[in-house]
Amino acid sequence: AGSVTVDGASTLTGAVTISGGSFTASAQTTLGAGLSNDGTLDIDAAVLGGQTLTNTGTATIGANITGSFVQNTDAAATTTVDGAANVSGGLDIDTGTLTVSAALTGDVDVAAGASYDQTDGLTGDLTTAGGADIDGDITGNLISSGTTTLAGDVSGTVAQSAGSVTVDGASTLTGAVTIGDGAGAAGSAELEVAVGETLTLAGGVTVAASDGLLDVDGTVAGAVTVTAGEVDLSGNVIGSVTLNGGNL
Repeated sequence: AGSVTVDGASTLTGAVTISGGSFTASAQTTLGAGLSNDGTLDIDAAVLGGQTLTNTGTATIGANITGSFVQNTDAAATTTVDGAANVSGGLDIDTGTLTVSAALTGDVDVAAGASYDQTDGLTGDLTTAGGADIDGDITGNLISSGTTTLAGDVSGTVAQSAGSVTVDGASTLTGAVTIGDGAGAAGSAELEVAVGETLTLAGGVTVAASDGLLDVDGTVAGAVTVTAGEVDLSGNVIGSVTLNGGNL
């Protein structure tokens, strides 16, 4: 398999298809049509043009993309953000793994069965139905219906409709937190604060529906409101507890 390296500002007017080998954007590249990668794609300089980049192979992103990024079809596909990047059209991860190890700006959508691993900051909303391990901060909202572990801060709201969110590091959630949407069985949307960990809630948390469960084994600092569902308390709550329904 061969390789292509863009080492001077270039415009590619037709579709780019990488079925093997490697394509490296080391200088500004403007696309006139979409790019599909089933080999190795390395973005070290800005990719312009507002097109869609589709990955079913191995990709690294270390520069800005004006357009959207989609990873689909191949469960073995991987994308790593290894340099500060802004993806203006967001990233849709339908299969495989997205690793964010450098600052990323853009909304991220992770489908069921896909994986997300964040160790640096995300500026944008994260919507995940897959498995997410978040050790960096999110400047935006978190919408979770999969299996999420959280050790970073979230500046926006947190909405959990299903699955589990486990706080396994000191975290501050600035916006309102809602657990449960009534669509699942009792306890099927669970927010757990692990033993020895502290969850700080500037906007409070509401167990809002019959499927919601707040499991506090560590410490919650903030207001807790229960309108339905359940709170399982074996740790500490530093703040008010309001019971309008459900069980404590």
